[in-house]
Amino acid sequence: MLGAALGIRPVDVRITRDPQGKPHLSTDQQVSTPGGDLHFNISHTRGLVAVALAGRPVGIDVETPAEILDRDQVARLVFAPESLAALDALTTDDARNALFYRFWTLGEAFIKATGLGLAQGLDSFAFTATGPVQLIRVAPSWGPAARWRFGIF
Repeated sequence: MLGAALGIRPVDVRITRDPQGKPHLSTDQQVSTPGGDLHFNISHTRGLVAVALAGRPVGIDVETPAEILDRDQVARLVFAPESLAALDALTTDDARNALFYRFWTLGEAFIKATGLGLAQGLDSFAFTATGPVQLIRVAPSWGPAARWRFGIF
């Protein structure tokens, strides 16, 4: 995909990492798109791969949902208070598991888009628990929450 976007052979694509470890195109291979420079992100898990290309920083995450024995403990360690309240309001394990993965994958995609990774913390922002995905809280340094776009596929 990157080779095609750059108009070069895939073997000639050069990927480097920024100081936080986020992969990006080598600066001499950067091309402009209608939205700005070409950005990409990739995620993979058992049997699934997802790739995103965009004209601005982009993040993507894919997970194979499974039962997590310590799901609630993990949530309490990493999620925002708004996310925890939404999880606590649910009464079935299936619903809690589904919402956990919603918050987890959206959070992973967001911290990958910002380039800060886990150092940013999954508790530094919060998403809607139902309906269309929207940020309901984010640090002012990332601009208004409404400027961010998310999707679940």
